[in-house]
Amino acid sequence: MSTIPELAAKDWRFRPPRHCFVRFGNTRCPAILLEWRPKRDRGGVSKWEGLVVYAGHTPATGEWDISQRWMHGDLIEPD
Repeated sequence: MSTIPELAAKDWRFRPPRHCFVRFGNTRCPAILLEWRPKRDRGGVSKWEGLVVYAGHTPATGEWDISQRWMHGDLIEPD
């Protein structure tokens, strides 16, 4: 089970969106965490994923893109 503190609360599914950071290797980006969901891997171990929205910059074009995706809980950090 995850050690993410906010998941220990009974009402973790009903929390409003909140600011967080997501990690991509050594890069840490600001994001908004929308919700959590439990997910079992192939070995049956329970993991947590968070639905996040974040902006990504493409240096080659100079453009910003908005992305929404489910990410492993270990890649999401509190504000």
